[in-house]
Amino acid sequence: MAYRYLEHTSDIGVEVVASTCEQAFAEAGVALFGIMTDLAGFRPVEEVPIQAEGFDPKSLLYSWLEEMLYIFDTTSTVLVKIEVKQLTLGDRHSVQAVGFGQKFDPRRHESRTGVKAITYHKMDFETSEDKCVLRYFVDI
Repeated sequence: MAYRYLEHTSDIGVEVVASTCEQAFAEAGVALFGIMTDLAGFRPVEEVPIQAEGFDPKSLLYSWLEEMLYIFDTTSTVLVKIEVKQLTLGDRHSVQAVGFGQKFDPRRHESRTGVKAITYHKMDFETSEDKCVLRYFVDI
C-alpha cells in the first residue's frame, strides 16, 4: 500500500507517496474508496473511465477526488484499481484514467465512514525527481 490514513479530530486525511505522480493519483483515488468501505471484498470486474481537470496541481487533485465521489454516489461503484493513462501538469492540468471495481452491495460489503466532501484543508502536492507526495483531507 502506497498510502496511509492520517488522524484528525473531525476529518480523515490521506497521504500518498509514490515514485510517479501517475501512481500517486491512482493510489489517492483508491484510498478514498478505502475510507468508505473495506476494499478486500471487491473485485476489479467493471471498467469506469475517469477524467478530471484543474487550474493548478491542487485543484486537479481536488477535481480528481470529487470525480471518485461522483462515481460512488451515482453508480455505487467502488474502484479497487486505477490505471492513469495520461497526467498533464503545466499550462493545462488534467488526468485521464480507467478505474476497475464493483458495485457496492450493503448485504455483502462493509460500510465504513461516509465521505461528505473533499476539502482543500491541508491539501498538498509535492514532487521531486524520485517521488510524488499527495495529501488530502475529507469531510466526514
